Amino acid sequence: MFRRSLIAAFVLSVSLAGVAQQQGPNLRIRSRSVSELQADQRNLIGQWCRFDYEGSRLTDDGWKKLESVSGLKRNPEFTSIYVISRYQMNPPERVSMQGTVTYNVIGRYEVGIGYTPLNDTRYVDFKFADKDGDLQLVDVDPVQPNVSKLAFIAWLKTQLAATKNANDKMALQQALDQLVPPPPKPKTDQGSSSSKQLQ
Repeated sequence: MFRRSLIAAFVLSVSLAGVAQQQGPNLRIRSRSVSELQADQRNLIGQWCRFDYEGSRLTDDGWKKLESVSGLKRNPEFTSIYVISRYQMNPPERVSMQGTVTYNVIGRYEVGIGYTPLNDTRYVDFKFADKDGDLQLVDVDPVQPNVSKLAFIAWLKTQLAATKNANDKMALQQALDQLVPPPPKPKTDQGSSSSKQLQ
């Protein structure tokens, strides 16, 4: 009886292997160890955070980079942008299909309101799903972009050049002035020459 069960199990495994071989890439069976799962998660989060930090979510062309590392088919809508100095992936406490990133926030830009300097910490959750044997990033919460100061300044300049609305232009210019103060006005020699005359 035991021998018959063993033979049946062998025949079944051989037939499944044959089906998988015939199906080719359409049938993908992939198992991961815990360390492989966590490494894949860190890799996906790391790529997302790097592209986001570089300002990729702020342009249509840039979004294509983020789309390539996620299962998201479109850039999530946002009305504010967080300017950050750094980010750090938090190690998962247990095996799960999610991860968290901590951001050091130095400011926030809100459409229609403008820029506000901040000194804050922000947490963003990332969720994963296994799709056809591949791990994919399927959700980011909250959805606002987290960009570097340099990327945000570049975005402000682009928006400033393209915007016609006077109120929007003023909010953009004020934000730019806070992050890149205008150069000081040159000192005039009038004060020094008048003091020389008095001596």
